[in-house]
Amino acid sequence: MWLFVLQIFKVQGVRIVVVDVVTWTVGDPITITKKAGDFLNNFRDYSPNLPQHYDSAMLFTGMRFEGSTIGIAFTATICETPKSAVGLVYDGGEELDRLISTTAHELGHIFGMDHDDTETCLCEGEPSGVCVMNATLGNPAPKTLSSCSVATLRTNIAGDLGRCLDNEPGKTITDPACGNGIQEEGEACDCGSATECIDPCCNATSCQLVAGAECRAGPCCEINCRFKTYGSVCRPLKNDCDIEEYCTGHHSECPGDFFLQDLTSCKSNNSYCYSGVCQTRDGQCQYHFGTNDAIDECYTLLNTRGSESGHCGFDGTQYKPCLERNAFCGQLQCEDGGILQTTAGDHKRTRLPSSSFICNSVTTTAGSDEISPGLVRDGTKCGDERVCLYAECVNVTSVDIPPCPVDSINVKVCSGRGRCNNDNQCSCSVGYTGSVCAAVVGAEHHSRVNGGIIAAAVIGTVVMVFIIVIIAVFIIYLVLHSKSLSFSTAEKRTPERSPEPANAQSQVQPSVKHIPTRPAPSAPANPNVSSSSKSFIPTRPPPPHTKPIPPPRPSVSTSKTSELSHDKPIEKRFTRT
Repeated sequence: MWLFVLQIFKVQGVRIVVVDVVTWTVGDPITITKKAGDFLNNFRDYSPNLPQHYDSAMLFTGMRFEGSTIGIAFTATICETPKSAVGLVYDGGEELDRLISTTAHELGHIFGMDHDDTETCLCEGEPSGVCVMNATLGNPAPKTLSSCSVATLRTNIAGDLGRCLDNEPGKTITDPACGNGIQEEGEACDCGSATECIDPCCNATSCQLVAGAECRAGPCCEINCRFKTYGSVCRPLKNDCDIEEYCTGHHSECPGDFFLQDLTSCKSNNSYCYSGVCQTRDGQCQYHFGTNDAIDECYTLLNTRGSESGHCGFDGTQYKPCLERNAFCGQLQCEDGGILQTTAGDHKRTRLPSSSFICNSVTTTAGSDEISPGLVRDGTKCGDERVCLYAECVNVTSVDIPPCPVDSINVKVCSGRGRCNNDNQCSCSVGYTGSVCAAVVGAEHHSRVNGGIIAAAVIGTVVMVFIIVIIAVFIIYLVLHSKSLSFSTAEKRTPERSPEPANAQSQVQPSVKHIPTRPAPSAPANPNVSSSSKSFIPTRPPPPHTKPIPPPRPSVSTSKTSELSHDKPIEKRFTRT
């Protein structure tokens, strides 16, 4: 099944790779409920216990949810910490095409895609006339992303959402295969099949570097197939909660993409870093409407009602009113006057009864199947020493964040020569290394700086009734200078999926990104690898006449919650919240 899901995203430059599958055979480690929203929350809370590093986790179950729900996921959460990039999919063992389409739909939500507008979001070649992200499941089930979904994906790739997808997975559930485009154990490189490979540094037949090459691609590989020098910046700061990374001098890839530890102060100690972003209500309103945060009364009066215009989430049946202490962690309320700038759904304008002030909030066109639309993001400050977490305003001391390494002499975090990162380790400044950045990097030995796991993965689970498949997601960006792109999207939950009408309109097929070529390296004085700075031309033997191409690997993405049912000819999908 994953091979087909893979293909849906691969044509857009995103590769999904299954890195592990977990099966629950003796009992269920989480509370199982037919309420899809509660089930999803339980799985999210459990997901940090999954054994593999991952980008997203998808749980497949043979148990029916209440109503017509057959899939649900958190929206735009692919790189969130703690992990929220999880989804549930009902697998009744019926039509494989429906399972493929629903899985791709939920992954689309995790990547930040909203439901398609059938009048403007098009894709060609679908017999049912609808695309993967349509709110209803067509018959036959669609396997093509719409023009709107492709545009959202590319916008998010260019933003912060894909910051964790720079690295290829180091492990998959299948045996290594030269020519699949994934560098695996025993391979120095893998540029795809002999007919696909355009890399002058890599031998497509052996998946080894050509003679005279140190590297073949990546932000820390020079055009002449040599490593960039230690300390060269390979990933600049994205914002004030990010950490700059540099080349190690002995690896072609930039070290792991880290950002400041959650709840690090930012904006002059008025806000907190969370998931690599300085979270503020002003910033979130700017993102959605281009306006600032609303007055306090919009939160204290509206969010305590539990209606479309103000709430603290959706329990699958109705909007939940906020307790007074949690009002500033419920529905995001913004000043009026702006235009909705995102695909988050619709917006609601509510005039306060005591004044002429209008509160503007993000809602959705999905209706009752929408979950948690437009909430204030986790990590946003809600009072002195208090922060929003899962729509509750909690004391920062109650948030379980491990302490950062401290040097034993000066008792300084990272010896004052680095920053504590989201892995609760020290990212050392150039020239220093070690667990607390106390050691000086010697000129002859360039130690790892800001190193990290060069892999990204996503997970899913199945057990007799439930299965978890662990997947890795990374971007296929075949420019020889760099293999990575970044994704960005706002966090939301996906809506439910429902049956599609038979007269749905057709849609336009997304375009495929062209692959740029890399200029040939300069010629060396000696064909052997040398420590000199002279340039050379690595040579590559001609590819064989024929070579089998291994099957593509599955990958993972994030999406909003969706629901479908298998007891009707047409099923309903979740919409974005």
